[in-house]
Amino acid sequence: MKKSDVKAIRCFTPVIKNGKFAFNHTLTSVELAFTVKKIEHSAFSGCSNLKELIFSKNLKSIGDSAFSNCTSLEEITIPSSVKHIGASAFKDCKNIKTLNLPEGLKVIPQNAFENCVSLEKVHLPDSVEIIEESAFSGCINLKEITFSKNLSIIKDKAFKRCFGLKSVVFPESLSYIGDKCFELCKNLTSVVFNSKLSYIGGAVFPETPCLIPPICGTMFSSSFLLKSEYPLCPTVKVPCGVKNLALGFENTLDYKHRNDKKTCFAHIISLEEQKAKVFISEFYYSYTDRNDFLIENGKFDFNKYDSQFDRADQQEKPLVALYRLTYPENLKSDMKRNYENELRAKEFDAAMFAVEKNEEDALKYIVENCTLSTEDYTTLYETASKNKFANLQQILTQRKEKTGFEEIESFFSDIG
Repeated sequence: MKKSDVKAIRCFTPVIKNGKFAFNHTLTSVELAFTVKKIEHSAFSGCSNLKELIFSKNLKSIGDSAFSNCTSLEEITIPSSVKHIGASAFKDCKNIKTLNLPEGLKVIPQNAFENCVSLEKVHLPDSVEIIEESAFSGCINLKEITFSKNLSIIKDKAFKRCFGLKSVVFPESLSYIGDKCFELCKNLTSVVFNSKLSYIGGAVFPETPCLIPPICGTMFSSSFLLKSEYPLCPTVKVPCGVKNLALGFENTLDYKHRNDKKTCFAHIISLEEQKAKVFISEFYYSYTDRNDFLIENGKFDFNKYDSQFDRADQQEKPLVALYRLTYPENLKSDMKRNYENELRAKEFDAAMFAVEKNEEDALKYIVENCTLSTEDYTTLYETASKNKFANLQQILTQRKEKTGFEEIESFFSDIG
């Protein structure tokens, strides 16, 4: 009988060698006897009709890609004897619905369960400390993930394209969330951070819907500036211990303008000071060194913000200046002059930006400190009215009352 004709096997050899049964499309059942201790690289990779898999109770190690592309497997129960699972071990096993992982496993390896599209629930044993890159990426029907109580690190893209995820509660042990961890999780509506989190990487939640904050804890508050277009856009709270938000919330909610970097940012507001704000956006990369963060140990570094002003893109400088002048804490006189000079050259553009983003404080600063024409104020009011920003209309109306310009009076009367 040819090896390719075998449908069921029972293995006794201590080590299943590299590629031993790879791409055997007739194999439907595998039982590993108690003598089997190791499965090497790609041993059963591509066995597309393998439906039944019984592991040895003495198995120690499952190698890289050992069962990748075993597209008929529906249930995986890994014995407690297993301490190591290789990268991509069950990648592209598109029919796995049930996954039972053993206590004692410390690492979920890179791409281990990538594209297991039928997987709906995952419970990580409390021994797990690290989830490697893309471990569950592409598990599009994953609806529920229960994290280990000892989990400390989730690496890049670990849950990318997990469309079924609606809520995530991070354990208190978690300290690190890598880049793009939850990219394209389009149904994720609730994220609860812990108080010990110290690093949130770049673009962790891009193109997700609204993120609902936890209720308790001393936090930073990251509030998106898209509430006019997206009324459900709430405040997202992150721990005061976070030292870097990078692009953690880039493009969240903002599909329409995601190629316009002026719309891809959020505020960071220190709850202790209630004044410190900084753009977190694509321009963050051009304005700061990625390794030189503006928020450290729960405090905003005004001096660092000022020291890097010359590095800002020319088109962005007026906006950088506007926000610093709006929140002038610890602002030195020479830097204040620099900011004022930069803003003076682009007063109307900055004012329009403030109106389009419904930024009251920034608009108030411009109204009180800048010189705009009657036509400028008319255009600003018209934009605020179009966007139904009654708060901004009131600010501009107060400015009208101070100026007494007939043209503005006439326009405002027409608007009603």
